[in-house]
Amino acid sequence: TITCNTGYMLNSLAWSDCLATGSWSVATLQCSGFVCDPNPCQHSGTCTASGTRYLCSCNFSWDGDTCSDLSKGVIVIIIVCVFVILGVLFMVWLFGYYRPRKVQSGSFFKRK
Repeated sequence: TITCNTGYMLNSLAWSDCLATGSWSVATLQCSGFVCDPNPCQHSGTCTASGTRYLCSCNFSWDGDTCSDLSKGVIVIIIVCVFVILGVLFMVWLFGYYRPRKVQSGSFFKRK
């Protein structure tokens, strides 16, 4: 069995027989294409070759095979932040709307 270094792929069959003539049944065996070049991992993910496949190590906020999916934890944080901001805006509006207003003297009730 013929193999390539980690991260490279064999361009032909993964075996070759030694013929009675002294030559190989597959004349040219070549390895090519490092699987991490170019880097398939997005958003600054780190590519590690595993045989002829690659594995991506993603940064905190990214997930998936190629680090292209937003992490569920980040989505939850964004949703919580939006609700907190909306809550604060509602409280500002509520207290601004119901704050005590100045009443001019004598505008409602007059003494006789």
